Amino acid sequence: MSTTVSNTDPMSSPLRDACLYGVDQSPWVAGVRVAFEGHGVPLTLTSTPHGVAWFWRNGLIFPALRLAGGGTHLDSFRMYALLESSGYDVGFARVGDEAALRFQVELERLFATYVMGRCGIGRNIQFVDAWSRMRDEPFAWRGLFVRALVVHYFHVLIHLGRWRARRRGREPFDLERCEAELRRWDARLEDTEWFTGDRVGFLDYAVFGHMQCMTSGLTDMVLPVLQSQPRLMDWMGRMITLYSGHEPLYVRRLFGGTPRQRDASTVERAVFWMAWLGWLVALPVTAGVVGLAIFRRSGNPAHSGAVSRRARRAASGA
Repeated sequence: MSTTVSNTDPMSSPLRDACLYGVDQSPWVAGVRVAFEGHGVPLTLTSTPHGVAWFWRNGLIFPALRLAGGGTHLDSFRMYALLESSGYDVGFARVGDEAALRFQVELERLFATYVMGRCGIGRNIQFVDAWSRMRDEPFAWRGLFVRALVVHYFHVLIHLGRWRARRRGREPFDLERCEAELRRWDARLEDTEWFTGDRVGFLDYAVFGHMQCMTSGLTDMVLPVLQSQPRLMDWMGRMITLYSGHEPLYVRRLFGGTPRQRDASTVERAVFWMAWLGWLVALPVTAGVVGLAIFRRSGNPAHSGAVSRRARRAASGA
């Protein structure tokens, strides 16, 4: 992979040998992976939570970064800040904390416009199939069984979100709202090549994570909208050139290319599907675990929407 210039030696970095809990189709996980690997800091990717005690405290929220020397970090923006505090320039000084928080809120808003389109009539089986194709790095069989449970959790979350949207008189997935958000991000590139300023940085990684998620195959209805944003397309072309060694690069699909992803093998996918069916058969147990995860999620400050909620409270003086 092409790396970003840094004054820090990755081999002596305290971030070396860190383990990232999550899956590569998560926008938050995808952004963190590109940021770390782009600075020469390799990550182990696992879809298995960091232990039972960790799950009890935090639920199934990811990304979660566990350092080899101890300590686990939640919230992708805090992981970018951790990179910066470890000697890697990711641009917080160029943007400022207040603006970084505002951008994080806007990214959560963008996420809300397309995530509900990942499930629904005609897409539920495709959603599970996409999870079956994922692969931990390095591969671990236990990850298949846990990921088969996690997909039930996210399936429930998305359908709860779709139900709430309808209760409020809105369509769960509104392509026009998504397009409006993308136009705002496109406009930010009018006078600059990078979202973080004069060179690539944390905001570019964060936005790129969302582009990766949108182009990973479950929301292909968004692809023509993305292709109609000229500055975003130019920026994505620059990101692909800069991080051409990263895999998978789902955004290549916007340019007629292939992601160069390493799908799970036929055997691995078969085991995943059997595990998914097993969790479905054991419905009382699965419902209990998923219910606990949703309960723990509500108290986790890093879950999707939490930053927006905190910002609204701060604005109202609460």
